[in-house]
Amino acid sequence: MKLFEKIVPALRRSFFALMLLFGAFSASAEALRVGISPNVITENRPANFIVYCDGDEKIRGVPAFPEIDGLVWLTNRRGSQTSWVNGKTTRAETFGFTVSRTGEIEIPAFRVETSGGEKMTRPFKFTVGKLSTGLTRDDGSEMPLSEAVFLRVQFPTNARETYFVGEEIPIWVCALSRPGLEVRYTAQPTLAAGTDAFVAAFQGAQESSATFQNERYNAAIFNFRLRAMKAGTFDAAFESVAECLFADNSRDAFNDFTGTFSRHFSLLGNTKSAVPVKLSGKLEKIDVRARPPVPAGTFDLGIVSSTAPTWEFSAENAKCGEPLYLDLKIHGNAAGLIAPEPQINGFRTYPSEILAPEKNKSGDETRVRMMLIPLEPGEKNIELNFAALNPETGNYSVCEIRKTISVEENQTLPPNVSGNVADARQNAIPRAEAGTAKREAAYIRPLTPE
Repeated sequence: MKLFEKIVPALRRSFFALMLLFGAFSASAEALRVGISPNVITENRPANFIVYCDGDEKIRGVPAFPEIDGLVWLTNRRGSQTSWVNGKTTRAETFGFTVSRTGEIEIPAFRVETSGGEKMTRPFKFTVGKLSTGLTRDDGSEMPLSEAVFLRVQFPTNARETYFVGEEIPIWVCALSRPGLEVRYTAQPTLAAGTDAFVAAFQGAQESSATFQNERYNAAIFNFRLRAMKAGTFDAAFESVAECLFADNSRDAFNDFTGTFSRHFSLLGNTKSAVPVKLSGKLEKIDVRARPPVPAGTFDLGIVSSTAPTWEFSAENAKCGEPLYLDLKIHGNAAGLIAPEPQINGFRTYPSEILAPEKNKSGDETRVRMMLIPLEPGEKNIELNFAALNPETGNYSVCEIRKTISVEENQTLPPNVSGNVADARQNAIPRAEAGTAKREAAYIRPLTPE
């Protein structure tokens, strides 16, 4: 009897131990298998984490991935593939990720919601290797990305050393890459935060090759014009993003140029397996001087790299209430123009328009157009002085306008037109523009410092 009393508790303990072991085995059997692709993971290179489901089971939604130092889950990169082996169906769900550090990485078990219920994945370990560009220095050492792909900011050839407040400053931003790399520029370079200027114009991009420090590079050259709104010295810092594809070939990426560069600022590349690389470059100590005072008694035309403008009126005579146009013709670089609004006795004036150069004109001709509406009949003397700063000399050139206009009565207007031409202007503008090709007005850029 005593022996039986001793055996029964022992059997019970063994039974419970077996049940616990069976339960652990069952739980392990329910855990979802996982893996990675490719088998060799490299820092900053996109990879896939694979979760396997058997039968018709599917993963619902996006799993709550664990947070792991240096690992970024790419939830927008997801795929699936179904295979059949010996009559058994297996579904592989893939999720993208990248790792920014080398060494061993452990992904712990985490919960996944499937069509068969909530399940756990199995823990998984793998090793991340160092990114290799496949390029070497002269001494045979590895060439890092910082030497193989980078931005260089510089002035164009024959650029001046100093510029004036409000003047457009030409800048070249060159994205350079070694010929052994295929590169896709995914973001147009932009000024870094805190730069004491802004981009006034982007004038396109071109592809070329360049020699820098006795090494040959592919060069994507972006042409910018900056504008500084206060005097002083500042640094132009640009930032961009490139995607590098490390292909084992010696092709020059520009030889396979597909014509998308001017539209998308992109070269040859593979976005599915490319490594994103942040690029930055700086042009230091750009000197900007304050503009000298505008000559007394003149209207400011801004900064113009040309001789004094010529001028013409749209008609020798005018009628009360009907518009008369005064055009200043400027040949040369007129990127720094501003639109004056002179006040003339006996005329109603409006803000000027800067007109883009006409395509059928030889050379660069830009016009500043002013609309004048006579308010009363008689001989009217128009005397105006316009001053434009030539940035190359630092001096102003003055354009003097002297014109006598004969203004006639206008029988088609009501008697009270004098001094009040609001309604008359609405009727007169369509008549004046009839039979004249409408020209596109360029953006008027102010030169007033902040």
